[in-house]
Amino acid sequence: MKAMSKKKPDVMEEMRGPFMEGARKHGVEAQTAAHLYDTMSHFGSYGFNKSHSAAYALVSYYTAYLKAHYPAEYMCALITCEHDREKLAQYVEEARRLGLTVTPPDVNRSEEGFTVEDGSTVRFGLGAIKGIGKNVVQEILRARRGVPFANVFDFCERVSLGLVTRSVVETLVKCGAFDALGSRAGHLEVVAKAVDYGQRSQKESANGQACLFAGGGALRPQVPKDLPELPDRQLLDYEKELLGVCVTRSAETLFPPDWRELCSHSAADLLSPGQPNQCSIAGRVVQVRSHTARNKQPMMFFTLEDPTGPVDVLLFPEPFKRYGTLVARDRFLVVLGRPEPPEEGEGRGGRTAMPKLFAERVFDFGEARKDRSYLPGAQEVSSGAGVTSRGAVQIVTSAAGLNEGLLLDLRDALESHPGRTPVMLRVQFGDGRERRISLGARRVACDQRLRERLAALFGENAVAVAGE
Repeated sequence: MKAMSKKKPDVMEEMRGPFMEGARKHGVEAQTAAHLYDTMSHFGSYGFNKSHSAAYALVSYYTAYLKAHYPAEYMCALITCEHDREKLAQYVEEARRLGLTVTPPDVNRSEEGFTVEDGSTVRFGLGAIKGIGKNVVQEILRARRGVPFANVFDFCERVSLGLVTRSVVETLVKCGAFDALGSRAGHLEVVAKAVDYGQRSQKESANGQACLFAGGGALRPQVPKDLPELPDRQLLDYEKELLGVCVTRSAETLFPPDWRELCSHSAADLLSPGQPNQCSIAGRVVQVRSHTARNKQPMMFFTLEDPTGPVDVLLFPEPFKRYGTLVARDRFLVVLGRPEPPEEGEGRGGRTAMPKLFAERVFDFGEARKDRSYLPGAQEVSSGAGVTSRGAVQIVTSAAGLNEGLLLDLRDALESHPGRTPVMLRVQFGDGRERRISLGARRVACDQRLRERLAALFGENAVAVAGE
């Protein structure tokens, strides 16, 4: 039952022999027992009763209607309910795809939870910031009631600094909650002074003394405006750390534009079961941990992150000898290795467990661009003029016949047949020119079902595998 409920076909197949033997001992005919076990195996792939199916269908209709007609409210509710930080990032990207704007927390506009502004903007709630508890949020909301904060000095003057500590103020600045009042660089520069100012002001007020600067906007210290803003990467790193996602801009803007062409899979792809024996991931090193193996040889763990999420890479002693010097924080690398999806229940603290990659080879982006033969299934694939495509699935189509609907159908067909074979689109123009376009990291299992589906889209003679 456990193997069936956990959808583990290999374990189900291991149990077939003992089941058949047990059925024989109890006088059950072999044909009947085999039919029964086949039924259970089929159910174990993914099955539930009809009433459950009907309930799911109804909920699916409700959510599809809300997403289509009230996208901002729907995505706001979905993001509010999600405590998994990796899934949160996926939902934020989906909101952007729907044309919505997702904005960071704001000390003057955010509530505790996510809110919708102007019908097309989803605002982060103060309660979604890492390290900000409910009591702190309630204190901020109480202090700003009716009067917005002017800057971080005014903020520290009005909130209870017993609850809203210096580290909390710093966290608010780093995640963008003061962006509307000045730069993060300027606010970070004066956080310590602002907290001291607030403590002094509150102490003098409690003693019945009039603070020279308190209550007067013109006399209150100000945030410097002439400091250059922090680098984009640092701003987004702060957001990723404290909000779980890059908010002010997509994380992909920090990556070289060709990163997808240098890998066979993304980090998000490795979260699902049924992975190939070998794949490649391209990303930025965000954490490095040295380790000693049981044989006393040095090895390394490091986290490689692409715009879709992180991967935990294991560099054992032998590959460490060859590639260990390449690994450094903030370096862009391509790692070829054996993937392993996270076991169910591995994630902790509201986070999806990271997939693992047992590294076999490591390249920097420059080396990977020169020679892409490491891509699983790729032999000679490039893009632009002089494209070679030995071993690739080639799809021939006319430029006049291409449209958005056809491209979406092509994407769906390729995504439903993941594998190792590269794909080449050959677009032919009316003047005799032909443009060959490599679909980069999109790789497929070129079986008969895929060929039939592509032939239905592009024509019987439009699909071939080079070299056959």
